[in-house]
Amino acid sequence: MEKFADIKSLLKEYYDLEFPVSIFQLADFLQNYPEEELKIDLSTVRVSPSGLLSLILNPKLLTEDFKESALLHFRYYRDLPEFFTYLHGDCDGLHWGLLLDDPSVGFRGAASYYNNDGDEIQVYDSIFSALIDRCEEELEYCDECLADFPEDEDEDYLETKSIINRFLERIQDYISKHSIKIVENRVESVSSDTGLGLCVPEKFRRNESSKVYRKLSNERYKVLLLLYLSASQDENFLVL
Repeated sequence: MEKFADIKSLLKEYYDLEFPVSIFQLADFLQNYPEEELKIDLSTVRVSPSGLLSLILNPKLLTEDFKESALLHFRYYRDLPEFFTYLHGDCDGLHWGLLLDDPSVGFRGAASYYNNDGDEIQVYDSIFSALIDRCEEELEYCDECLADFPEDEDEDYLETKSIINRFLERIQDYISKHSIKIVENRVESVSSDTGLGLCVPEKFRRNESSKVYRKLSNERYKVLLLLYLSASQDENFLVL
């Protein structure tokens, strides 16, 4: 987006990466949100700009001194290298990040997880779909509370739902107005115990006709595994 051209250029210089249009679109959405409602609505959805998004919204942070520690900005100690924080939640280290698990195709999708409790990483098709999902989760929580708690508490939850729906409607209107693609076609991956799939290099991707990975058959993997296990018995073998 043209109005963010200078900030985009600085971020590229500091990170040596080309950040996606979507993160600047999200910044634009927040900048054009009614000022008197923005803080209330974000607080109700229980998210706050951080990391990359906070830099775009407050470019005065992009100083020469910042350049030396750019990669550590809002980086949590459990973050994977391909995870770049742009939002945080209200408890247990919950935060959302852009994903760069295949640098050859650029950033694709987003993810979130609770840094403090070891939950799996939740993956989303885009940063806008992640925000929509957050709104829907909060609405579902309100519905559960309305069903479980006394009627004299209904008013608070109904007001909360009204604010979240207002925020969600404005997101959807912005997406529609700017024809934003909210499914970013993430690359093929192999499931892992983190919840975030492992990116499969193109030469190893699934051969659809045989439904196996082309370069290494199951038998070849077994041979490699046996060699690894055999080597690990050697006292001079070092596992990094």
